[in-house]
Amino acid sequence: MIGSAIANIKKDLLSQPLQLLSGLDILGNASSALGHMSKGVAALSMDKKFIQSRQKQESKGVEDFGDVIREGGGAFAKGLFRGVTGILTKPLEGANAMRMKIASAIASEDQLIRRRLPRVISGDNLVRPYDEYKSQGQVENLVVTSLECLLLSYYLLCGIQCA
Repeated sequence: MIGSAIANIKKDLLSQPLQLLSGLDILGNASSALGHMSKGVAALSMDKKFIQSRQKQESKGVEDFGDVIREGGGAFAKGLFRGVTGILTKPLEGANAMRMKIASAIASEDQLIRRRLPRVISGDNLVRPYDEYKSQGQVENLVVTSLECLLLSYYLLCGIQCA
């Protein structure tokens, strides 16, 4: 009795999943869902040419395996060609865009505004971290030196001797 119960359970465990799969048509449902998603994406793309080719393909249907191979091979070749040409053309497009931006920057007459004062490089010629206090002092020193040079030039031009 126990042996026949175990045999029935084994038989049910094997047959129930098969009946479930055959009754639900899981592959057909997945295919249908993907088809509906594809139609939705095509509608969102608003690409008339793509929508027309998609409708033509749907109305034509699949005639035989050779037709599928020809259509798939053509699509593969088209995609491969677009990929190879994209590898060549995209860097050229980028270089052209860069050239155009450089040309517009050169032709631009915009006034550049300094973000900060120049870095101080002391007598030992070492580049140290930026210090705003030292930079301000350097600018003030340059202004004073420039004024001294102007005054000296004025005195020399006018013949006035310095006291």
